[in-house]
Amino acid sequence: MDILTRSILLYLVSFIVVCLHLTPNSAHTKDLGALPPGKEDQSRGKRGFVITKSKPGPLRQVFGIFYEQWNDTRFTLNSINKLFNDQFLPENASLTTTTPAAPTNVTTKPPPFKITRSELLRILRRNIKGLSRLYNLELEDALKQSEITRKQFRANVTKEVAKFL
Repeated sequence: MDILTRSILLYLVSFIVVCLHLTPNSAHTKDLGALPPGKEDQSRGKRGFVITKSKPGPLRQVFGIFYEQWNDTRFTLNSINKLFNDQFLPENASLTTTTPAAPTNVTTKPPPFKITRSELLRILRRNIKGLSRLYNLELEDALKQSEITRKQFRANVTKEVAKFL
């Protein structure tokens, strides 16, 4: 399924779920705080018109759910990005710092270790090179084993077919 079909299917399923959720079912639910039918919450506008508060429609509820999900995801990713960025030193920051002499009876805690982005990228690059080497070794071993298995299978097939010829 392409992404458009999946999106439409997701919207339809969400719409059906919301509609089924809004269907009144008196056997299972009783809302004791609800107003009787016809006695909706009414108030008067500026010129005396009756203003009734209506529930949002199912489409608005569905899109409200999607908006809340998008907003939560955006907030979470921004928080993670901020935490991640706070762990790095600026590129031009010096790694050695001088501290004034502290009193001898006070215990001091060293600041947390931080690295620069270039150092992190160097470490990641080295790890990825190692992982690619390991992957290539495993792939080569698997291909060799596959070739051995294919030869054994071919020999067995030849033996079995030779019995009937």
